Amino acid sequence: MNRMNAYEGSLLHFFRSIHGNTVSADQFIVNHVIRVPNPKYPTEEELKTLKDFTDAAKLTKTLDIPSHLLDISRRKNNQNPFALAIIKTMIPDSDYVKRNSDGVLFSFKDILQVNYKKYNYELKGKEFIKSKNLAVISSFLHPEGETFEVSQDGSISNPDLLLTEGDFTKNKIENMLPLDYQLGD
Repeated sequence: MNRMNAYEGSLLHFFRSIHGNTVSADQFIVNHVIRVPNPKYPTEEELKTLKDFTDAAKLTKTLDIPSHLLDISRRKNNQNPFALAIIKTMIPDSDYVKRNSDGVLFSFKDILQVNYKKYNYELKGKEFIKSKNLAVISSFLHPEGETFEVSQDGSISNPDLLLTEGDFTKNKIENMLPLDYQLGD
């Protein structure tokens, strides 16, 4: 049961789905995401003004900070310079997978959001059944334009070049599963 819960919806499961051409059938939802400037984050000019004031305050030991500079400082510390924007939902795997005689290749210039509706398995008597409790897991893959070869066992070439965020970075127990693991083993 623990193996089943670790595998289903994992990065390993996703790459096996890519290799097997079953991303949609396995119920992964993949969206195209881009980074956009966050309008709440201070502008370069505001950041320069804040830095100039900070440098001057260190020399003069000024403790009185004007309110507009406090606002810039708060926005700098509480906001990210970029926000993520979904520009296309439920994209086909042909947007990020190329299949040829050499194998299966995974590549994308921007960011992929991978969502999965996960129901954990429970033991009822002697049977494993999916629970009724739904958890939507969401992850982001940043291929950064790199191309990765996807093997049948769900591993990829140069995995250290693929940046992941979200649920794919959390529970890495699926990496301890046997290479030939199949759901239900």
